Amino acid sequence: MIGQGDYLMEAQVEGVREKFVCFRQDVHRHPELGFKETRTKEVLLNHLKGMGCSNIREVAETGIIVDIHGEGEPAATSKVIALRADMDALPMDEETDVPYSSENKGVAHMCGHDGHMAMLLGACELIEKQKKQIPSNSTVRFLFQPAEEGPGGATKMIEEGCLEGVAEVYGIHNMPGPFGVVLVKPGPLMAHSSSFYIKIVGKGGHASMPQEAVDPIVAGSNVIVAIQSIVARNIAALHSVVISCCKVRSGSTGNVIPDNFEIWGTIRDFDDNDFQIVQTRMKEIVENISAAHGATGTIDIKSGYPCVINHETETQHVVDVCKSVLGEERVTSQSLPVPAGEDFSYYLEKVPGCFFFLGTLEKADTMALRMCHSSKFDFNDKILPIGIKIWLRLVEHRLNIKLFPDQSAL
Repeated sequence: MIGQGDYLMEAQVEGVREKFVCFRQDVHRHPELGFKETRTKEVLLNHLKGMGCSNIREVAETGIIVDIHGEGEPAATSKVIALRADMDALPMDEETDVPYSSENKGVAHMCGHDGHMAMLLGACELIEKQKKQIPSNSTVRFLFQPAEEGPGGATKMIEEGCLEGVAEVYGIHNMPGPFGVVLVKPGPLMAHSSSFYIKIVGKGGHASMPQEAVDPIVAGSNVIVAIQSIVARNIAALHSVVISCCKVRSGSTGNVIPDNFEIWGTIRDFDDNDFQIVQTRMKEIVENISAAHGATGTIDIKSGYPCVINHETETQHVVDVCKSVLGEERVTSQSLPVPAGEDFSYYLEKVPGCFFFLGTLEKADTMALRMCHSSKFDFNDKILPIGIKIWLRLVEHRLNIKLFPDQSAL
């Protein structure tokens, strides 16, 4: 049965929808890279102070922690729950024709962090208004985190105290899944991500006399092909590993065999043993294939964000809340886990919690329009009210309260 409080929440969310669409599009127009989100931080601070938030800390260079302390009757036990949104953009150009497209050349919000901030900020405003419904010994903490895309703002946020006293932590990310569908599961949700750099040194010479040279391009090309055999022949069939060579560089003109061939790429895995196998095999392939061509090959692998591993109990809380907001059939674990990486993993190593996806793809949309990291990407503003409601319901569920009780006079 839908109570008066449910209608009140709907009305309140609808009342702030346009405000946070405007916020989202403004931030989208002025994207900033990790630890350089100075304008973004100032815009957030202006909104937060305008809402009446007073417990604000500036941390992690460009990050923000906001605490909303309850002012209601104390509960039997105290609790602090944390909700997180990332702030940074990507180092890439935007290729959309929206009127609020990036004005910062080479930087663009192509992963939807502008939308994540808008959803969390909207929830923050409504929770601030209703803090008398929150027990005086409970706190809702909002984490606006820089540098998720790199080098990783979560660790700096943790170092500066964002999880002190926190019992549970939650995060949402948009995804090009069906509109208004939540994708979530316990256990591994996102991959351990690593980067690698390969350098093959040969011996340059004239292109007409390859017998006098050692061609690093031939060696490097064979290395790239051989690397693709690792997943097929060294990793168990039911395990998931991705190895992608994404950038190569060699030579400067069409009639000179160069001295060097360089390769950059990424590894994604969900199991530490698989990662060890990949490291060993890649080193063997690079060194031995290079040597077989008379060249010298070296590889440097940098282990990145660990797996995002959701906690069982907190994941069930998210499932229950999202089913209540969206309906039983609109919460699924299909297509999970995904091999993308996320530094939310560091929070989950310290505190129980859950990270989950919210689908934004409508039937008329192209996949590129909602695919994170696509140059054609744009966050779907129609999802903002749904995201705000999920945050509000999650706070209600975890603190055992009603933010908008039936008898509330707003």
